Amino acid sequence: MSKAQEIGEKVQGQTLDAVRKTQDAVVEAVAAWTETANKIPGYTGFIKQFPAATEVIDSNFDFAEQILTSQRDLAGRIVAATTPKASAPKATEKSAPKAAKKTAPVTAKKSAARKTATAAKKSSAVQPRAQRGKNQRTNAG
Repeated sequence: MSKAQEIGEKVQGQTLDAVRKTQDAVVEAVAAWTETANKIPGYTGFIKQFPAATEVIDSNFDFAEQILTSQRDLAGRIVAATTPKASAPKATEKSAPKAAKKTAPVTAKKSAARKTATAAKKSSAVQPRAQRGKNQRTNAG
């Protein structure tokens, strides 16, 4: 591992530690606020008119995940576009059309496989969360 990578990992670790400590402080503050708010007459009836917090969280994080996946795909495509292609031996006129025919289906297969895998991942990830949201509403009410 290079010195730059070591420094980068150390900075990332320190950053994550600081984030965790800040998050813990926020959770403690929110818990104290909630305890006080629950003592206010009518507060629990008021908050029932809003969607369940877990539904909002899941929806927003699902969206963020889709954005990050899109950004990762873009970064990969940019790297692929800037990476020099391996030099292939010069083809004769007779073999050139065959090479073109072989390349197109492979690309289409990879693209179709990626789309299928992505669709399967999305459908499996979404279903349990939707079910969990229904269960939480049933248990809460």
